[in-house]
Amino acid sequence: MNQDTIENLIVVKRSGQRVSFNGAKIAVAIKYAFDSVYEQYDEKNVNKVYKEALDFIRTEYEGRKTINVEDIQDVIEKILQKKAFHDVYLSFNEYRLRRAASREVFSMKQQHKFVKAIEKIGLTVKNSTAEKSSDLMFHFGKKISTEFTNAYLLESKYVRAQEEGVIGIGDFESYALATTSSSHLDFQKLNASTLPSYTDQLIDKVFHYKMEQYGEHTICSIDKLYEPVLLIEFKRIYKELLLQYLKLEGFYDFIQIKKLENWIQEKSSVESDWDDHMYKQNSHVAHLCKFAYKQTHQIVEQSLYDQFTKLLVKLENMKVAMNHKMISISIGSGVTKDSIFIQNIYLKGLSTLPFLKQVVTVYKMNDESINIEYVRDLIIQGKNITCLYLDKEESMQKEVFSNGAFIYDNVNGDIKTSVGRILISTSSINLARLGLKHHINQIDTFYEELEDILELCKNQLLQRFEIQANKYKENYEYLFEDEVLYDAKKLESGQKVRKVLRNGAFEIGYVGLGECICALQDKSTLDKKDINLAFEILEFMKERIMKFTKESKLNFILCETTDRNICKNMLAIDKSVYGDLEVLKKREYGSFLKMLSIVKLDMDTWLEIQSKLQNLSGMVAFVNLPKNYSPKKLLEILKQAFLKQVEYLKVQVGKHEN
Repeated sequence: MNQDTIENLIVVKRSGQRVSFNGAKIAVAIKYAFDSVYEQYDEKNVNKVYKEALDFIRTEYEGRKTINVEDIQDVIEKILQKKAFHDVYLSFNEYRLRRAASREVFSMKQQHKFVKAIEKIGLTVKNSTAEKSSDLMFHFGKKISTEFTNAYLLESKYVRAQEEGVIGIGDFESYALATTSSSHLDFQKLNASTLPSYTDQLIDKVFHYKMEQYGEHTICSIDKLYEPVLLIEFKRIYKELLLQYLKLEGFYDFIQIKKLENWIQEKSSVESDWDDHMYKQNSHVAHLCKFAYKQTHQIVEQSLYDQFTKLLVKLENMKVAMNHKMISISIGSGVTKDSIFIQNIYLKGLSTLPFLKQVVTVYKMNDESINIEYVRDLIIQGKNITCLYLDKEESMQKEVFSNGAFIYDNVNGDIKTSVGRILISTSSINLARLGLKHHINQIDTFYEELEDILELCKNQLLQRFEIQANKYKENYEYLFEDEVLYDAKKLESGQKVRKVLRNGAFEIGYVGLGECICALQDKSTLDKKDINLAFEILEFMKERIMKFTKESKLNFILCETTDRNICKNMLAIDKSVYGDLEVLKKREYGSFLKMLSIVKLDMDTWLEIQSKLQNLSGMVAFVNLPKNYSPKKLLEILKQAFLKQVEYLKVQVGKHEN
């Protein structure tokens, strides 16, 4: 029996339903059995059992048209015993018996499936080494949520696709909660009279938003946010100091206090116009005004520095049970003197802190950026800072998530902005699997299946959206109460959140683009000519995704997936199915650009390629430089990237201890 024959074999399920033979499902079942026994193991063993099971079926079912599910499970057990995987065999056999018992007890399929969650909880208690009962309780909740989703919320075709590693549904354990993913938070309406109170409000609000979403959050244009409260603080301290000095010098009783207060109140900037004081004709009073300004400036500068270091440390150490994702802070959009002053203090604070893992600073740059040398120095220090290159018109309105995903255009309105926009949910495609299944000589079949999976991802995201969009404003204590989301002010009590979410975007991700291209051509590494094939695949995907947006009147974006759990899980399943292929010899599927970086390209070409790729999908462009690289040349690269229209760039100099 050849491979085509086994794939034409019909599997008869226990219900009598007949389905096509699916070898990947057998590999996944074997993998789950190994997972239940070992925390870590070599997927080669799974693949050996899987291949021998297929060989057995080919031999024993030669000339037959059908095979029962129970017979397939019997074959797996025989191979496990033969290869002396006794613990795995016992686990697999016990699982079969429990499933058979639950089918007898529960008449409904969903009830039978859901009881698996209870068993998994029991195994968690038995095998867990966690000391805290609160940790166990949280894991219980995740398992219950996951199995409830599989049993009651998600159509079986999506469940199968995820279990077999064809797609990866982002933050799956949160599916049943109907939460959304990530947001660029609009804090422009946030008010405070002092720098400490403003910082405390930011920390408090980010904490609560992370409790109601499961993804990344961005504090947008922090330099512009702090400008108003900085001026309020400056005026208050300046007035207090000046009046104190006037009293000490005996001038207080001769001063028109109301006129002085009005003069201070009229000031619109911390960094300009303070020499134009009322008493410049009196040299001694003028000196007091200048001294008060200098002292106030020093006090405010130190206070701002303290607040930024406090903010960064608090955000870095923020612990929220369901959300340990990145927090981004964008800076650099302001061009006023006050904004540049704030940028300087923020970057100074960042430079004095150790490496921040959870907080990334996104520095917005254009051809007039003032602090580019400071950014260069922070890169040399190994700080977690990336560059977002923008036109002047975009500087306040365009943001990026840490994986390079952009939400900017909006099919539901003419206003282009990222601020206040939500990433609703994500679903990723295993491109590597498609490359392993097909060959470059039959590229048409590759694109046919890719189109089918794109459609599958779109429909899965839309099904999830219906659960999310049917929530009410009152289901969220914080996220829809504050005006941090685009159009949230239009949402009245008792209304569903659909009208706000429809301004967000669905992300269709892809995993293993480089491995896909290698597998299509039966090789293990990329070369320069593969770049065009990458462009072709991404152009195909982007064209379909733009079509989804047009048809659904909802925003879809394409982005390379950086979720390590999804990337590792997909690779583990592919190793189980395809074995020890050279292209699969790694711990997880990684960035296409990382794979491409072994190809020797000059800097101009490298930046041009990354710019073209970013134009097709979200991804993080990067440049790796040796440890003693010239600061002057690094500065040239940062400027060069802007000219090459790179959008989002991470530069690493040497190897830094993170």
